[in-house]
Amino acid sequence: MIFKLNIRRRCYYLWYSTSVQSMRLIIFFGIILLIFKLIMLTRRETCWLDKYRSRLFCFVLTNEANLENRARAVYETWGRRCGRFVLVTRLNSSIKCKNENGKSVGKCELPIENIPTLPDETYSHLSDKVRASLIFFNKYYPNYDWYLKADDDTYIIVENLLRFLISTIKRYPKPLLYGYRFREDYYVSGGAGYVLTRQAVDLLSSYIKNDSIYSECKSSMEDMMVGQCLQKILQLVPFHIKKDLTLVGETIDEHGRERFHPLAFRVHFNGPSNKTKREWIHFRPFHHTIFGYEALSETTISFHYTQPKKEKRTYEESERSLKSICNTVEQENNELEEQFKNLQTHQTTLIKQYHLIKESLHQIRGEHARLAERQIILDQQTKQIQQRYEQVKNALKKIISCANLTNEDFSDETFSMLGFKLIRIDEERRLTNDVGTDYDPPVSFSSKRKVNHQNKEFILNDFHHKHHKTNSSSQRSSK
Repeated sequence: MIFKLNIRRRCYYLWYSTSVQSMRLIIFFGIILLIFKLIMLTRRETCWLDKYRSRLFCFVLTNEANLENRARAVYETWGRRCGRFVLVTRLNSSIKCKNENGKSVGKCELPIENIPTLPDETYSHLSDKVRASLIFFNKYYPNYDWYLKADDDTYIIVENLLRFLISTIKRYPKPLLYGYRFREDYYVSGGAGYVLTRQAVDLLSSYIKNDSIYSECKSSMEDMMVGQCLQKILQLVPFHIKKDLTLVGETIDEHGRERFHPLAFRVHFNGPSNKTKREWIHFRPFHHTIFGYEALSETTISFHYTQPKKEKRTYEESERSLKSICNTVEQENNELEEQFKNLQTHQTTLIKQYHLIKESLHQIRGEHARLAERQIILDQQTKQIQQRYEQVKNALKKIISCANLTNEDFSDETFSMLGFKLIRIDEERRLTNDVGTDYDPPVSFSSKRKVNHQNKEFILNDFHHKHHKTNSSSQRSSK
């Protein structure tokens, strides 16, 4: 039993000290590799944004007077970051443009969309201009999820816009319109830019084709017209469509700060410069307006009243910062890839060690099974030896009883005088005094009672002779 317990202890020690620890190390390094993978995915967010960038359609309202300065500044800065960018005006332009190195690349046409039904380019016809644009885009550009409308003096941070739109994919009920909300809560600021979803463009283009419906929601301000028409359409659509939709979606961040800004950056940061702007900005918004640093969200999307020079300067600064960030990210990604490769090699070595330990454990288990079988055989042999010893002992008792010996003569001293260390009866039933290691299976004493009488008489005579000497020596000592 002690031998079995020692084997079990050794096996448990080998299992828990090698296999489990190696498995824990492998799991630990696997978790580290997963964390590195996630970090590398977050660092390569630009690829992730490019997947959704192609689903964003941007159109900017402009006119002939602002085509060369404002419209071109918008196109050369944030306009190229959209999935598709178009300028909405009645004129086409073919003007030489320059690339990033300042070299002329020939004629570069501005992306002006030729919409034949556009009205005159006056402020009073902006609603009709947006109406015709939405009907045209829904017909010829239906494969986009979001449609951004902006003015030619609006600056959009497209990456922040994409992150915000991606976060709204799982919203329910689904909003139709995103932008800077006013207190009336049915339309948003057009100067700050607003986003229409695919379903909103589909509903608007299908309903405002009807002049009677359009006349009910028409307004001189295009942003108010879009909100009023959507509100009217939600009253007309069936219930199974309306129950999954809402008019305006929330655009503030988790700290309650606005993402869309209807005024210039300077005004929002420093506060309004005159009473008119102060009254307009304080009494019209849906949320409580705060000026200063706390008013600007870290994920700001747009600013209004941005000059072309400021747009280009902002774009160049953002490009430089993005390049520096990209360089640092690439270096960190290279370092992470090297660490990842080292971890992979270390993991492969650990897996090899684990398999070697597993094979050794299988060998130990096989050896343990063989030792257990050997232990069983040894236990059986010890039982046979004990039975054989008892049989020999009984046979000696019978022999001694036949020699008329008393119990006093049958003692340990008598056996020591006889010189028997271990009595063994062989197949011929002869008494010997040699010590054996291998024993035959026990044979019943009654089956073979024939004993060599000469050996028996010799042993008894030898015993009486030695016993007589001991008695005579004891009598002499007494005298």
